Amino acid sequence: VLYSEGSKRVLNDCHQVGQWRRFVHAQYLNCYSYDLLEKYRDHVRTIELFVYLDVPPNKTSCVDCFSAEIKSQLSGAVVVVHNADTYPDINQEGINIQPGSLTEIKVKTIKHIQKTPPYGRCSPDTPKTIELYGAAPYRYSEHACRMSTIQ
Repeated sequence: VLYSEGSKRVLNDCHQVGQWRRFVHAQYLNCYSYDLLEKYRDHVRTIELFVYLDVPPNKTSCVDCFSAEIKSQLSGAVVVVHNADTYPDINQEGINIQPGSLTEIKVKTIKHIQKTPPYGRCSPDTPKTIELYGAAPYRYSEHACRMSTIQ
């Protein structure tokens, strides 16, 4: 993890600055989200994720894969960069990563604040968190709200 100190970058020893969250997606099945711990969110500038996407020949066993599906578990990984603690919108914001390639994703954060009445339609009573699929609560988002109503 690189920290910014003025104009100087410092490389710290690797240590865990977040937590993995497991969830199940209807199309991709087993998925994981990595959320930075809140105390690091204003300071972390770079996150590197190394994913091994290969298996030994003839060792692939995936009884629950959709073999006719192009975006199956056997075709690489899907990466979504999303706000911390929010449910990732894989179908709309997913980036497909093919095995055997080096992929760099660079993003810039923009804070968007909706105005409350009388200037806008947003309510100050929006819940802070929302529980999905019996997992740890996610930060409330419009997408998470929609996902919670899918049967």
